[in-house]
Amino acid sequence: PVAAARVLEEFERIGLRDLVEGYLGERPALSLEKWTLRRVPPTTNSSWHQDGAFLGEDKHTLNLWVALSDCGETASGLDMVARRFDRIVQTGTEGAYFDWDVSQQVVDAERGDRPVVSPVFHAGDAVFFDQFLLHRTGIRPGLVDDRYALESWFFTPSSFPSNYEGLLL
Repeated sequence: PVAAARVLEEFERIGLRDLVEGYLGERPALSLEKWTLRRVPPTTNSSWHQDGAFLGEDKHTLNLWVALSDCGETASGLDMVARRFDRIVQTGTEGAYFDWDVSQQVVDAERGDRPVVSPVFHAGDAVFFDQFLLHRTGIRPGLVDDRYALESWFFTPSSFPSNYEGLLL
């Protein structure tokens, strides 16, 4: 509760609600189930996915992902397909771990000549993305440190998942 209060105070201080509302077109609701401090060990497995594949393609949402530690060099970062999608790509094909995952073959076909980008983040760096971003936890040889990040999923109240609880900002 103390950390949550501090994060919400910081969101208010920087005017995050207005920014997210401007994108979503509605006052944002923060998902309590998808609002998390996450630690990822360097040996984690990772799979390509779009969050809309399990949240719902019709959910109008925005994720604020904040690095709480340096990541992308000695700790895993994010691998992202540098292409805008407006749909969920084919999931659950051969090589996918979960039924909502995207196989490497589908990623390669969908990205075409667009690269996979793996930014280096420093503690405090942030990225916004929606339910259609094709991404995964960055994996590669040589990672030795844990990654710490804050994930905050904002939904429109009109498309908020019925199986989640939320906090209207």
